[in-house]
Amino acid sequence: MNRYTDNYTNYATYSNLTIIGGTNKLSKHMQTPRILILRTGSKLCATYSDQPELVESTICIITSNKINLKYLLGVLNSKALNFYL
Repeated sequence: MNRYTDNYTNYATYSNLTIIGGTNKLSKHMQTPRILILRTGSKLCATYSDQPELVESTICIITSNKINLKYLLGVLNSKALNFYL
């Protein structure tokens, strides 16, 4: 996962998985559109996703009907916000 883009190389079949960890509800993984934020690293790294997919436990999922997610994505990935964090 990179800032603004997601490149997936590993895929799984939903029916063969047992989901464990913080986001163990399949319905949370299926909500779209959403922002995915990497919880590891020295600076914020967020990307927009409009496809239902399973994500790792090191990724936070943000969904909202009240705010434009692409606008929020720009704010999260901005140099200004990373400077203050």
